[in-house]
Amino acid sequence: MSPAYPSPRVLASLLGLGAVAFFAWQVVEQVKLSVASHRVAVTRDLGVVRARLEHALSGRIALVDGVAALIAVDPELTVDRFQRYARAATSRAARVRSLQLARNAVVTHVYPLEGNQAALGHDLLADPARRDAIERTMRSREFFLSDPVELRQGGTAAIGRLPIFVGNDLETFWGLATVVIDLDSLLDEAAAINRDDGLEIGLRGRDGTGGAGPLFHGAAELISDHPVIEEVRFQGGSWQLLARPQGGWSSYLTSGILPQVLGLQAGLLVALLIALFVLVRRAEAEPGRLRQAIRDTRRQLQTALDTITEGFACYDSDDRLVLFNRRYREFYPDSASVIVEGTRFADIIRYGAVRGQYPEADGDVEGFIERRVRQHREPEGTILQQLRSGRWIQISERRTPDGGIAGIRTDVTELKHIQDQLRNVNETLEGRVRERVAELDRVAEELRAEVESNALLAAVVNAIPNGVTISDPRQPDNPLIYCNPSFTKITGYTLNDILGLNCRFLTGPGSDPETRRTLRESIAAGAPAHVEIRNYRKDGSEFWNDLSVFPVRAADQEVTHFVGVQIDATGRRDAAAEREKMQHRLLEAGKFEALGTLAGGIAHEINTPVQYLSDNLGFLKSAFTELSAVMELVREAAASDDPGAQTPILADIRRRLDDIDYEFLAEEIPSATEQSLDGVERIAQIVRAVRDFSHPSERRDSEVDLNAVVRTAVTVTRNQWKYHAEVVTDLSAEPPVIQGSPGELQQVLVNLIVNAAQAIEDQNRSSPGTIVVATRRCGRSAEIEVRDDGPGIPEAIRSRIFEPFFTTKEPGRGTGQGLAISDAIVRSHGGELAVLSVAGAGTTFTLRFDEEKPEKVVEKSDG
Repeated sequence: MSPAYPSPRVLASLLGLGAVAFFAWQVVEQVKLSVASHRVAVTRDLGVVRARLEHALSGRIALVDGVAALIAVDPELTVDRFQRYARAATSRAARVRSLQLARNAVVTHVYPLEGNQAALGHDLLADPARRDAIERTMRSREFFLSDPVELRQGGTAAIGRLPIFVGNDLETFWGLATVVIDLDSLLDEAAAINRDDGLEIGLRGRDGTGGAGPLFHGAAELISDHPVIEEVRFQGGSWQLLARPQGGWSSYLTSGILPQVLGLQAGLLVALLIALFVLVRRAEAEPGRLRQAIRDTRRQLQTALDTITEGFACYDSDDRLVLFNRRYREFYPDSASVIVEGTRFADIIRYGAVRGQYPEADGDVEGFIERRVRQHREPEGTILQQLRSGRWIQISERRTPDGGIAGIRTDVTELKHIQDQLRNVNETLEGRVRERVAELDRVAEELRAEVESNALLAAVVNAIPNGVTISDPRQPDNPLIYCNPSFTKITGYTLNDILGLNCRFLTGPGSDPETRRTLRESIAAGAPAHVEIRNYRKDGSEFWNDLSVFPVRAADQEVTHFVGVQIDATGRRDAAAEREKMQHRLLEAGKFEALGTLAGGIAHEINTPVQYLSDNLGFLKSAFTELSAVMELVREAAASDDPGAQTPILADIRRRLDDIDYEFLAEEIPSATEQSLDGVERIAQIVRAVRDFSHPSERRDSEVDLNAVVRTAVTVTRNQWKYHAEVVTDLSAEPPVIQGSPGELQQVLVNLIVNAAQAIEDQNRSSPGTIVVATRRCGRSAEIEVRDDGPGIPEAIRSRIFEPFFTTKEPGRGTGQGLAISDAIVRSHGGELAVLSVAGAGTTFTLRFDEEKPEKVVEKSDG
């Protein structure tokens, strides 16, 4: 009996319905795949927008950190200084609508003033719309970014506030630093509004709470249209960034992939339905040819299936292959020999698995077959399958009404590669974004550290006792831009007094013009300078300013600032003057101490010539008396004209001349007179030496003949050495001359000669010692040398001989001040006092001076 075949119409209807269902399902799968691919692209573009938006936000938020640091350094920040900072900061960083300070929550500083004057004096805590946000910020002590609000000037802005606490414990609330961020400008900078990328952007997040807040930018439909979402993180919170294609995902489908897919599939479907319609018409017209028609229809259906690019396979309820196209077999070349009608699905899978067709089956063939058969019999969506050739197949399977399985295999290798590339690009982009965010975090941390460091540095500068000023040479006249509290204490001028002024306002009529010129030239040359100059305080009083100026250079060595350090040197100079007076009194005391020591010897030196002067004068007086009597007789005889009367007178004259021994007197009177004159000269010489030695030494700038100094010292010390030593002078033929005080230099030589004489005396020698005092010129130098052949100085005490009050003499013979004073005098004349001594072989002291430039004298006289 022949099997009953359905009528051509029924068969054509079934085949047509099957083709329509198949093509509809394929359209849906293609749409899903395209949408998934496009979401990857949207996610990539949105990641870039998020990173740029975070960077733009960080730049604006950093402005309030800088303002807070200014307040930490100077709680009394002036409006002018705030304006200068805000102008500089907003020119380098992102532009903002406004930068504000609110002391005790009342707005006191605003930049820019234009358009924002109304904000000045506004009490934020008294504003119900802002009170909650302000109190929240004060409690948390952290930065807070509020919801964007509509500005009176137009536009939308987000308001960020940072509470400022000051004091050593940072517990005193100073006020708030506020930045008003223009939202449109922010998004433009982040390239969020870029029509070329075909994206619709939205932002949401009440008070920086991310997804918990409402949408404050973008179309409301974004939320319900399955948008791509990114978190925008910033200090104190986050926003949620949403995106979809322009017009939504439906617009993308209707204007993009869907028409293409529908066009292709609809064309194939129409062609198939037309073929079926023609076959049915022919079958109805020629019933005898029904079998041939069915075979032709099946062949045409197969031809149609073979023309599509996807693989198609249909299995019956027993899981046997009943229909497939050529592409299906091409996908699985290792299993091609068993892909025939009637072969079970499990057998086809096993055949390919054992031949390595599926990399997934490596090492576990049975497990793979079990999983794949389960997926085939319980189809749910699509699966991806990799083949040994490296190609990727997307499998979409569905059950048919009669219990069979129909499936489509699509080659998605290129799409997979594109997805992998997109994933790699996205991962690379994400990595770069993470690196950029990390870099921004690092920069922010460095900025915070720099702010903290600057705050610490400012605190240190404010704490040091020296006055500190900073000037800006890049501005006209190098004006001051900063001073610390110590400068105010020294000068009386405050920061507001000196801002914009050149430091010359400290000078006055008593300021040395040469010192001012030196300072100007150093600053013009960008070089450091150190001067001491008379300056004037704000109240007009004088003070001596020990001023050091240092240039500050940028990386390119350009001088960007000058730092001035001021020290009030008035007390130091007064103390130096007092020390000079004290030293002068000490020198005079030492001189008179030496005179006291020499007084007895000087008196004895004078007494000897006085004694023989007295004897000679007595002899001359007696001789004069006797000669006067003779001369009276001579005058009497000369007065008489009578020769007879003259005779007895002349006899009396002869008698008297015999009595007085006239020949003796004629011989001795000239000798006595000469001796008397020598004695007077000797006394005069001693008196002059004592006068020169004891003369006050206020004048220190006269020319001093060192030969004369030596003669005076030898003379006044004669009684100290004449019983124990012989003094030999070896004076330069051309007298060495230096600038200084002759009295002080005489005192040095007296000390050295007396010390030498006493050292020789202490030896109790049988023969006198020798003291040599020599002068000489050595190029530009002049020297005095005092050399003795005494016992020398023991090595153990040689390094201490110039110490004040150090002495080895018994009490009453010295105070230990002589050599210390001598060393100070020589150094004050710009010279040096050197000693060379060998125990048992004598000591040599050498005084060396510069004949042309007595530097030490100048230094000492300047104080």
